[in-house]
Amino acid sequence: MAPRAGGRAWYEEPALVWTVALGAMVLIAVVVLILVSAG
Repeated sequence: MAPRAGGRAWYEEPALVWTVALGAMVLIAVVVLILVSAG
């Protein structure tokens, strides 16, 4: 993926990458807890 001219690619935005990664991990953890508690 080549970065766009005059713009920054997603991998050049560490804050956005970390936000998405942490959000995904929290979402997965919540789903797992719901499945475990549901038995």
